[in-house]
Amino acid sequence: MTTTTRQLWRLDGALPPHPAVLTDGLRLHLAHAPLTTVLVQIGDRRQSYVALAGCAGCTYDRCAPGCRVELLRRLLQQIAPAVCLHRVARGLATRPYTRVVLATPGSRPQPLDAALLAAWPEARLILTWRSARGRLAVGALLAVGADGPSPAVVLRGRGWRTWPMPAHLARRWGRAVMPTVPVI
Repeated sequence: MTTTTRQLWRLDGALPPHPAVLTDGLRLHLAHAPLTTVLVQIGDRRQSYVALAGCAGCTYDRCAPGCRVELLRRLLQQIAPAVCLHRVARGLATRPYTRVVLATPGSRPQPLDAALLAAWPEARLILTWRSARGRLAVGALLAVGADGPSPAVVLRGRGWRTWPMPAHLARRWGRAVMPTVPVI
């Protein structure tokens, strides 16, 4: 199967009540393909996205056999039937993020979830996941506006190692319409 460039997909619907089911399903997906998850908060509204390489048919909802997007869609139908994937053709809207931090898990990291974003009125959390030799690896990017606590301090408080980004890179990565994060 030939893949196209990475595409962004909005997740709509309720996640399963037991997060372990979703975690196990995503581990299965990661055994075959990397995945980027994105959580965006603007005021009281939060929206989840995934970014991954698909096929040429993804644009028309006619995926080729073996397409990674179709495989993820089928997986979600099995473990979270209420969740639907919707293609976001133009990517994420640019936001006024002023502080951007890269992070990797420390020795005892806490999960980075929606509760993390509550400290800021504007925030974007991007996690890039991949499987390497049977082990999961993850890199995080947290972009926030000028209000609220230091994102590096908050992430370190959750057991993550942090690297603040220089201003010129922060503007580029924190406002990118197609989210990417290197897995360090």
